[in-house]
Amino acid sequence: MSYISRQRAFFGALDRELQLYQTNDIGYIDMFIFPVFPDDQPYIVCFDLRKELIFIIDSSIEVNKHPVSSNYNILCDILRSLPSEFLNSNREDLSSTSVAKSTIEGVDLKWADSMNTIDVVLYVMRHMETFGGDTSVNWNTRLLNATHHHLGILRMRYCAPIASWEHNKYKDDVLRDSAATYGAVIAVNSTRFNRVLAG
Repeated sequence: MSYISRQRAFFGALDRELQLYQTNDIGYIDMFIFPVFPDDQPYIVCFDLRKELIFIIDSSIEVNKHPVSSNYNILCDILRSLPSEFLNSNREDLSSTSVAKSTIEGVDLKWADSMNTIDVVLYVMRHMETFGGDTSVNWNTRLLNATHHHLGILRMRYCAPIASWEHNKYKDDVLRDSAATYGAVIAVNSTRFNRVLAG
């Protein structure tokens, strides 16, 4: 994909996101969060415009043992340009400058686990839901020492709404396959549907 095509796709995605919240005012934006899905372990890149920091939130590494690698630097340079240009195009010069000046900081996660391949996307979702720029002990994800029961609850919270979301182009396929697998039509938002997706 060319840079121009990537820029158009990025701008279009942000415009659609603003439309979902029925606003064109981007002056209130103080954080961009990007889920990144490489071949191995997904993670989050978060631009905090207030602190002029780029947080790397990756549950597959322990930052205090393995400092942020140069791989993140390359990606952040690519991502840094698009939000900056979007903000510039909307005359948000101060926010654009914050993006351009941001430095990279890895977030040390006490629940980091390089062996977690089953629920790693669930961790990404949980990080996106709860992260507000506070990397101290006040950031409560409830992932530290999480039990199978708690992870099941989180699967129900995330999987069912995503699978049954009206804008999910695979929704009908998910419902049909679930019905075929479990022998009954499963109502969208039903308790059974939630339990099926929770595993």
